[in-house]
Amino acid sequence: MATSREEIIRLIKELDEQGYPLYCRVFEEKTGIRRDEWMKQCEVDNWDQLLAACRKRSPRYKYDARLTKEELGRRIRSAYEKEGKDYLGFERFLKLSGTGRRDFFRHYPEKQKAWSTACKEWGIRDALKATQQKNMMEPVYTRKQCVDELRRVAKLLGRKRGDTMTQEEYKRYGTISLNALKKRFDNKWEKALESVGLVVTSQYHRKIPLQELAKKFLKVTKELKKIPSQAVLARRSGYDKNTFARTGKRTYPQFKKEAIEYLFSSRNKIASAVRHLFEAELDKLRAVGASKENRRHKKNSGKRGLKTKADVAASFEHGKTLNFRGIAFAPTYEQEVVAVFSACATDLGFEIRGMRPAFPDCKARRRKEGDRGRYEECLIEFEFRSTDFRKHRHDNSLCDLIVCWEDDWGEKAPIEVLELKSAIKQLL
Repeated sequence: MATSREEIIRLIKELDEQGYPLYCRVFEEKTGIRRDEWMKQCEVDNWDQLLAACRKRSPRYKYDARLTKEELGRRIRSAYEKEGKDYLGFERFLKLSGTGRRDFFRHYPEKQKAWSTACKEWGIRDALKATQQKNMMEPVYTRKQCVDELRRVAKLLGRKRGDTMTQEEYKRYGTISLNALKKRFDNKWEKALESVGLVVTSQYHRKIPLQELAKKFLKVTKELKKIPSQAVLARRSGYDKNTFARTGKRTYPQFKKEAIEYLFSSRNKIASAVRHLFEAELDKLRAVGASKENRRHKKNSGKRGLKTKADVAASFEHGKTLNFRGIAFAPTYEQEVVAVFSACATDLGFEIRGMRPAFPDCKARRRKEGDRGRYEECLIEFEFRSTDFRKHRHDNSLCDLIVCWEDDWGEKAPIEVLELKSAIKQLL
């Protein structure tokens, strides 16, 4: 039965009253409530947040000054005897002896070899070395022997051609270790099953579509009221963190960009607060992507033969000849639209107050019609074509004016559009 939030808070307060240090490990050992359960019931992402809900603070770790190296050695020997095996692992030692990690590493600071050094010094066998020796002593099986063993286990389980068999089922009844068997099939379980006419389960390496992951991303963002990190998204969605980002295939920022763009293009209902979060995150991701692309362009410019200033200058692309206030050519992308608008903003009745690389792009003051010379605030989004505003899924309630070079939206545009191509004709 799941423990309620009130019960968990009560248990934490009782432990504090009894004098126990409020560490996550101590709480879980004393109450038996695991991390996933208290995080779900209390709707928190870490131990510090749970303590804050109880109005408690996590204690600072204090070294056990009385723990000498000799006393640590006695604890290692005692844990070795309690284990009752011919080897002892580091995690088992910590659990059996109650020794803190920092106390152990204070005497053995070389973390990579600390446990093996301690085992050698106190005359016990390291669990890792014992496992390595066991693997070295394991006999080498032929492919035919592995196939025969798979058939024997499949027959024992009553599996026929086309059925499935999990690795856990094989480990329970097989006499050849799973690692030794998979070595004969390029370490791939599906190839081993194919050799005897079986197939992998439907859940084995199931490719989860972007639509499903994007909906999980939307749900978690609504719950947190902020963009979740990869670890938090994995924990709250129930998927492994590698589902959202895998080395060499897709990074987490790429996933966020794909998920947000899918949610904007689909018919999913998105609250305005969440939509604002997504738009700000998407603008940030695009800005980072553009910056990376520029760095990549500079890095690879020498590979494409752009070794001189003349080569770099020749690589720029231009539109039609314009010759307007120091601007030689007509715009071909958004940044050039910004340059043209800046050059004629005063003549068009605008005062630029600030610009930024997020939606909306510009904050300005616009002169009202009349003789009193009054101005009103105006939020502007720059686009090369007016319909790019719709493609970028911007919220028209947060913007007053679209400034573009070509207006291909016409009267269907939800807000006012200023086409610079026709506006500057009166200024030429």
